[in-house]
Amino acid sequence: MLNNERTGFLNGGLDNSLDILRTEKTRVDRGSTTRAAAAAAGSETIVNGARAAAVALAFNRYK
Repeated sequence: MLNNERTGFLNGGLDNSLDILRTEKTRVDRGSTTRAAAAAAGSETIVNGARAAAVALAFNRYK
C-alpha cells in the first residue's frame, strides 16, 4: 500500500501528464485549423486567379 505522500505524488504526476496532453492536443488542433484555413485561402486565391484569367481571355477574344 502506498502512503499518502507517495499517492499524492503519483496523482499529481498523472494530472500534470494529462494537462500536458490536453495542451498539446489543443495546440495541434489549432495548428490543423490554421493549416486548413490557409489551404482554403490558397484555393480561393487560385480560383479567383483562374476566374480573372478566364475573364481577361474572354474580354480579349471579343474585343
